[in-house]
Order: sequence, then C-alpha cells, then structure tokens
Amino acid sequence: ENNASEPTDYNQADVTPDAYFVPSGNPEHTDAQYDNSDDPVTLQQKIAELEAEIADVKARSNAEMYNFQKRVERETDNAKKYALEKFSTSLLEVVDNLE
Repeated sequence: ENNASEPTDYNQADVTPDAYFVPSGNPEHTDAQYDNSDDPVTLQQKIAELEAEIADVKARSNAEMYNFQKRVERETDNAKKYALEKFSTSLLEVVDNLE
C-alpha cells in the first residue's frame, strides 16, 4: 500500500531544508545586517554586560559561602550546647542517685 502523495524515493524528493524555513519579521533584513561582531562599541557593551554578570555571580557566590559558614558555625555551637546540656542532665541524675 503506497500512498500516492508520499515520494517513494526520498533521495529524489524536491524537499530541501530551506523549504520548511519560514522567516519571521521583516523579510528585507538579512543576517549580515545584524552581524555587528566587528563593531567595537557593540563588543565593548557585550564585554561590560558579561563583566557585570560575572560580578553578580561572584557576589552571590560569596554571600552564599558566607551564609553557609555562619550556618555551620551556628549548628556546631548548637550541637555542643545540646551535648553539654545532655551531659549535665545525666550527671545531675547520677549525683541525685548517689545522695
């Protein structure tokens, strides 16, 4: 059962990858008009944007590390206090039993 609308030999099909491309926007514009890779002002703007992004990521990472260190210190102090409290309670029970 061969469907008549489908080509039987796909190598001979008249379909090219460009046949499915539907340009959006104004068809008069080409990629060459938007290629500003040689424009020093555009490159400087891009560099400034990337440097700002790097500074933001660095600041966030530093803040995250600082918060992590403080959290670890707080948890360590709490663990020590809990252990000391538990030890003191146990010691008082022993002293009470000795009396």
